[in-house]
Amino acid sequence: MTPVRTVIVDDDAIEGGGLADLLRAGGNDIEVVLQTPSPSVEATAAGTLKALGEEGPRLLLVDYQLGDNPSEGGDIVRFKGGSVAGYVREQDPEIPIALLTSEEKLHDWVDAAPGSRRSSTGP
Repeated sequence: MTPVRTVIVDDDAIEGGGLADLLRAGGNDIEVVLQTPSPSVEATAAGTLKALGEEGPRLLLVDYQLGDNPSEGGDIVRFKGGSVAGYVREQDPEIPIALLTSEEKLHDWVDAAPGSRRSSTGP
């Protein structure tokens, strides 16, 4: 079986790495790539699309709260993960995308985006 290529875009290495470890655990057939955002939406999305590839099962997990932590080069990301998801969606509408956040509510982008669904695991 072809592994599901999963790209996680997160500016917090601990949270992103923890999610990657969780996905890799338990014998799942998942190939995980953890990506630190670049200082621009376009560069981040282009890197994400390249990491996802063009064939096989793919999944994109994006931290909605990008910009809370400096990237590797010390640059601060000045956009939300929804911008990256929107750009990726425009380039390849077939890629399943999940926005992740530790906030209690998702912002208007989720409600306004065509084809988006809200999932809640809270109380």
